[in-house]
Amino acid sequence: PVLAVCNKYIAFQTENQSIRVLEKATQKMVLEFFTPVVKSICMDGEYLVALGYNSGARCFDLSQNGKEIWAQTHNNRSDIYAENGNLVFVRYSDPSISFYDLATGKLKVQAKPVVSMQYTMNQWQLDSNYLYAYNMLYDANTGAPIPKYKECYKVTNGGYIALFAVSGAEGVYINRSEEHTSEL
Repeated sequence: PVLAVCNKYIAFQTENQSIRVLEKATQKMVLEFFTPVVKSICMDGEYLVALGYNSGARCFDLSQNGKEIWAQTHNNRSDIYAENGNLVFVRYSDPSISFYDLATGKLKVQAKPVVSMQYTMNQWQLDSNYLYAYNMLYDANTGAPIPKYKECYKVTNGGYIALFAVSGAEGVYINRSEEHTSEL
């Protein structure tokens, strides 16, 4: 079965193509609504997003009894994640990563990889200054690659190592938009 868990709810698709939502603390059913067969579901707060096999992603507001509030189309190879009030839509066939506001469905930012980096999507991070994805740094507002950095790595305890050349030895450590020069 398809299953999603957030801090307040547990949701899963039943064999009858309904999505059943349980309160996490009590495991009592909160609501049940019908959808086409889904590939995956994710939740954040009061929002549940279901990714169908051929019907796109649809967002449901659990505080409005599962009312569908918006939908996005997709190609066949994609995944969805919900975090920090955003739907993260990772598309593989025409590679891109998009962040949509969960409440409105409005696109916040979208980035596409440069050809050499399109197979390196394994993590991402969106903060107020940068979108990190595909081992690159993008402008958080426009989704445009930051041209002076040719390759980038996220640092475990915060910040990024941004290189001036692919597989280069020179770059900067960026923490909260402050650059610290380093030789690697």
